[in-house]
Amino acid sequence: MAVFSASHNLPNSNTTNFTFFKDGATVTNSIRQHYPEASWTDTDFHIFNAADIDANGTNDVEVRWERVDGGGTLTCHERHLTLVKVDSGDIASDSSATSPTTTSTSFVTFGGSDVITVTPGVGPWMGLFSTFTFVGAISPGEDTLPIFAFHTNATENSDSVRGSLHEDSIDSTPISMNTIAFVEPTAGQAVDIRWKAIHESTALTLQCDEREMVLVREAAATGVAPVLRPPLAPYRHTFMR
Repeated sequence: MAVFSASHNLPNSNTTNFTFFKDGATVTNSIRQHYPEASWTDTDFHIFNAADIDANGTNDVEVRWERVDGGGTLTCHERHLTLVKVDSGDIASDSSATSPTTTSTSFVTFGGSDVITVTPGVGPWMGLFSTFTFVGAISPGEDTLPIFAFHTNATENSDSVRGSLHEDSIDSTPISMNTIAFVEPTAGQAVDIRWKAIHESTALTLQCDEREMVLVREAAATGVAPVLRPPLAPYRHTFMR
């Protein structure tokens, strides 16, 4: 499992991608994108990414970034990439690159084949989810708040609810999202990610893009200590403009 977090600074309106790579190839569904508009010049933003990466001691796992549009110099500040070796029976994941949409004000799954769900077995598990969201044109005075949460057996894990606002000055832009949770399914119960939107007055359409949920089994004795192994080697950070 790979986990990455960083703080980055953008001089003007730039869309930036952060992506996992293994041996020089993009890891499927691991692009996380963020865009602050011009009024947020020289403001720091956080990025988070987690992925189930099948690697061994000879694979090179790294994070790369790119500016998709805009101009000027991007700056990445403190950052950390962690690789954790986990036995195959102690990790479960699901990911997708589709772009489902919703206007629902109550929690719903991503729908059909877009659903992010696993049935991992008896817990406890540590869950990590990351994605980026997009809302199109937003009229002045309007906004929408996309909210994500883990669900176990269709029941919301209330401690996992996370949201990030899209308002009219940053319409048609991607915003990075993530959440982490402690989940305890029993035999046969599914763990999934569900989402909803809180609207100012107009029901705006919310879009979710590349996304992944990773579950890592935790020690049953305490319910808090993850069953982790020493980090894989080699690994490195690669930051390119």
